[in-house]
Amino acid sequence: MGATQTLHLFKRVRGALAALGILVGATACTGGGSAAPSVSPTADAGEALPSASPSASPSTSPSPSPSPTELSVEEVRAQLPEAALTEDFPGADAFASYFLDNYQGLSQQNPLLFKALSADTCDFCQSVATAHTRLREDGVTIAGGDLEIVSDQGYGGQQVDGTFGLEYDFATSDLVETAADGTVIREVAGSEGRATIIVNFDEHWKVEAVGSDQAGE
Repeated sequence: MGATQTLHLFKRVRGALAALGILVGATACTGGGSAAPSVSPTADAGEALPSASPSASPSTSPSPSPSPTELSVEEVRAQLPEAALTEDFPGADAFASYFLDNYQGLSQQNPLLFKALSADTCDFCQSVATAHTRLREDGVTIAGGDLEIVSDQGYGGQQVDGTFGLEYDFATSDLVETAADGTVIREVAGSEGRATIIVNFDEHWKVEAVGSDQAGE
């Protein structure tokens, strides 16, 4: 893959606020998926109580520990597939496919790990996290919308800046969003397309950007 082509791939995907069609829809994104460029193959989630009197004995119960706000590198690596721990193309491929297959579940059920796997520059990751936080606060549930990678492996390689750009063909299942009172808010039909993902290794893999082309676009 030539330097001009790899840089073009990085700029197009990095510059887009992209969303796969099965995301959390309009709640999550501000626009459609970015067009995925061609890439050459490579080997390489009451009432107020009265105040206590001054003579009351102080409580001796220990204060609860604050919830952690981030994971250590070791905690992150321990939750990733073994194949996704190496700093090479097979590791990038294993990590990228793992992230695309699991990003919705991670964002909803393991937000600390999702945050750790998302680079600060990943607009896609931030939009997913923000949307799922808003949906949880509103009591909205999501059913379906699962993504399945149908490619045997990632198609792409290392970019001129050291990141890896990969493409995958994917298929998604139907998605249904339901309000707390049981009202169906939105339904999205499943689709097929091609996802492009940029990943970078910094003690463990992180996602820099995600873009997609839906079939028929």
